[in-house]
Amino acid sequence: MNMLIRLFSFCLCAVSAFAAEDAALAKMKSFSSFPDATLAVLAGGEILTQRGPLMKFRRGMLGESCYIVKATPAATAHGIQTFDPSGEDSSVHFHSAIHNPVQDSDLAKLNLESSRYGVKRFVTKTQAIVPIQNDFFISKAEAAQIQKTVKAAGSAAKPADVARQAWLEVLKARAAEFDKGGLSKLSVYETGGATVDPVEDIKSLFGELPRIAGEFKQLLAETGLEGAGTFRKEAAGQLYAEVINYDIQATLELGATFTREFPDGHIQILDCIYFSTGIFYVSMGVYELWPVEVGGKPATLVWRGDLLSTPTLEITRGVERMAYGKVMMVEIRKSIESFRKRVAKAQK
Repeated sequence: MNMLIRLFSFCLCAVSAFAAEDAALAKMKSFSSFPDATLAVLAGGEILTQRGPLMKFRRGMLGESCYIVKATPAATAHGIQTFDPSGEDSSVHFHSAIHNPVQDSDLAKLNLESSRYGVKRFVTKTQAIVPIQNDFFISKAEAAQIQKTVKAAGSAAKPADVARQAWLEVLKARAAEFDKGGLSKLSVYETGGATVDPVEDIKSLFGELPRIAGEFKQLLAETGLEGAGTFRKEAAGQLYAEVINYDIQATLELGATFTREFPDGHIQILDCIYFSTGIFYVSMGVYELWPVEVGGKPATLVWRGDLLSTPTLEITRGVERMAYGKVMMVEIRKSIESFRKRVAKAQK
């Protein structure tokens, strides 16, 4: 009798697991661009990618992907939340987790002394900054503040040290701004004669993606996107600062990773770079993680959406715009492959 009960219980658990996996796949299909995705194909290691449709929001772009990670949703989420790209990405000049509110020790290792062209150009442009003609993605007040710091240091000071001090002031102020109300408190960029509100750019991106916006409605609210009153500070568990050495010019960035966990074991994550001094105005990664099994072992079905607002897209047309999207998807695939290897290594 006991054997029959155990066998019956096992069968019920198996049926329940299959039902949960089917429900997870169905849920992903309900808001994503992967109506034909199957767990069998994904479990074999396939990474499905899809560039989103051209947006009416001229500087906006979406890339979608889905894949399996051979780890639990909790372990997968931890890998996303705590990722330090400086260990494997040579373009990362500096990366540091920061507290909320930011502390001096968080940015103590920031060093803008480098032989890399992008970093050197960033320092040179900092030295020559003029608020009215500034093309960094900052406000005129921030540009004036940087100019004041540069002038006060004098010509005898090392340019990299002066640039570091000037940008530390900006980073601390921006991080403190975020601390007060999340995305609702972001200051505008005043660059190249135009004013760009990063909050409005985020709303424009999600405004053209109603199914994705609906799926992440509660998490987006907790970022403060709709106002400081909805900002849930404890949801922003991972904050970071980076210097990325792009070929044309390095950028300083501040980011935050928001997380929402559900009773059924699935997890939503939003990784938002909310301040960038160049290249793009906003970069957001949204993830949904569902528990599944591969070969009888715990695994995670992942849907990932990459949303970008960049002035480069405003001046592209037709084939150029399509090519930009293809390059974006190639880079996303590379990052996913690297991420899975990193998580697999952490499981050993």
